[in-house]
Amino acid sequence: MDRTEQRDRDASPEEAALSEHEDGLARIDIVEAGMQLWQRERPDLDCSGKAVVGRILRLQGVILRAVDKALKPFGLKYPAYAVLATLRVQADRQGMTPGELTQALLLSSGGTSNLLARLERDDLITRTNSTRDRRAVFVHLTPAGLALVDQAMEAHAGAERELIACLSKEEADLAAGLLSQVILAHEAAVQR
Repeated sequence: MDRTEQRDRDASPEEAALSEHEDGLARIDIVEAGMQLWQRERPDLDCSGKAVVGRILRLQGVILRAVDKALKPFGLKYPAYAVLATLRVQADRQGMTPGELTQALLLSSGGTSNLLARLERDDLITRTNSTRDRRAVFVHLTPAGLALVDQAMEAHAGAERELIACLSKEEADLAAGLLSQVILAHEAAVQR
């Protein structure tokens, strides 16, 4: 047995997750390493959901860091960008209510209010009362917000493409379809 084989045999799951094949690809990812620990400590527990859910949660942080890095030149982080981009793609251009934005972006109402106040202070959005119902407020992009989000959308799309560049077109399509299936199965519960 050579040194590499001995080192790999003696490695903890965490160390094994970080070890590399000669071609530079990790043998197992950090989630697999964690699952092995769970299996060792609690063999009675079915943690098979972690294979998917754990990886999605792990990727959330990876994705947000990459997206925030791409948006940094525009002075944006993902939550602010998401508001601007959601307003940008509204087909009817009548704007959206804060409640609609909260639901579309899965934010808390308090988080949405604070974010909208900051975007309004930065002259990226306006909030106007409805002409039909004075209690209703609509959020609209300002010209500055429209110009900024149009530029940021290119950087955001580029970051997303870069994140999945490790997948073939077929693999990306398959992953998208499977993730969509999980979202559709649980979407009603998320929107409650």
